[in-house]
Amino acid sequence: MTPTGAAADAWCADHPEDKMDWHVVHTTPYNNGMVNETSIVGTAPSAVTVASDAWFEAAQQAVVNLYRSLNADPEFSDHLLGMHVGGGETCEWFHYGLRERGIDYSPANAKKYAAWLRERYGEDYADTALPEDLPGNDRMEPPERTLLTRESDRRYTDYAEYSSWLMSERILHFARTLRQEMGPDRLVVFFYGYLFELYDPRTGHFLLRRVLESPDIDALTSPVSYTDRNHGGIGALMSPADSITTHGKLWIVENDIRSPNIIRCPASPDTDWVDKVDSVEHYNDVLIREAAQ
Repeated sequence: MTPTGAAADAWCADHPEDKMDWHVVHTTPYNNGMVNETSIVGTAPSAVTVASDAWFEAAQQAVVNLYRSLNADPEFSDHLLGMHVGGGETCEWFHYGLRERGIDYSPANAKKYAAWLRERYGEDYADTALPEDLPGNDRMEPPERTLLTRESDRRYTDYAEYSSWLMSERILHFARTLRQEMGPDRLVVFFYGYLFELYDPRTGHFLLRRVLESPDIDALTSPVSYTDRNHGGIGALMSPADSITTHGKLWIVENDIRSPNIIRCPASPDTDWVDKVDSVEHYNDVLIREAAQ
C-alpha cells in the first residue's frame, strides 16, 4: 500500500509534501563494496511517506474496496481466508529506503514528528525538528559510544521510538478498519516484528508488544532469517515466535529460500543478494527442515 516510482510521482504531483526526501550525499559500504549513496537516490524510485495522512486515508479505502470486490464475487469469497496488508519497503512495514538512504526529511514526516513530540512533551516543547545529525543509515560504522542514555541523546532516541510508533499506528488502524469490514471470521495479517534480524530501531519494527495487544490482528509473518538459511544452516526465525503465539496470534514463516533452479536475468553474481541452495537434493533437505520448524 505504499506507492513508489511512477505511482508515487503521480501522487506527489498533487501532494508534494508527501514525497520522501533522504538528504543523502555520502558514501557507505554496502554488500561488501562501496556504493555512492547519491547514485542510489538518483536511480531509486520515488516513494510516498507513510507519514502522510492523505495517503493513509486513501490506502485504507483502497483495501476496503478490494475486500468488498472480492467478497462480492461468489467464487473468490468462498476461498478468501483474510487479508494481508503490505506497506512500506518490500511490503514489510519498514520505512522506505532507511537502510541505504537514511531517515525521511519530507515535510509530511517532519510535521508528523513535531506533532508526536508535542503530544509527548507538551505544546511548548521547542526542539521539534528532525535531527539533521542523526546517523544516516544502518550500514554506517557505529559510533564509539553506542549506549544512548544521556539527556542530550533524547533527540535521537525520540526519533527511533517515533519511527516504530508511526508504523505500528498505521498497522493498528488498518487492522481496525479491516476487522470492522470483514467481521471476526477472516484473518488480518501483517509482516512485522523482526526483532532478531534488525538492529536499527528506526526501521519501524520495535513496538511489537503494541501490535500484539491488538484484538484485530490474527497473524504476523516474516521470511526465514537471511543468515545461515541454506543447506546445513539453522534457518532461524526473525521474530520471537513463542511470544507471538502466547498472545494468541498465528506465526507464519515465509519461505523465500532460493531454489537451485532459479535463473536470474541478467545472470550475474550480483543479481540476487541471497545465495540459492546448491542442489535439488540439498534443497529437499532444507524443505524438510522448514517443515519440521
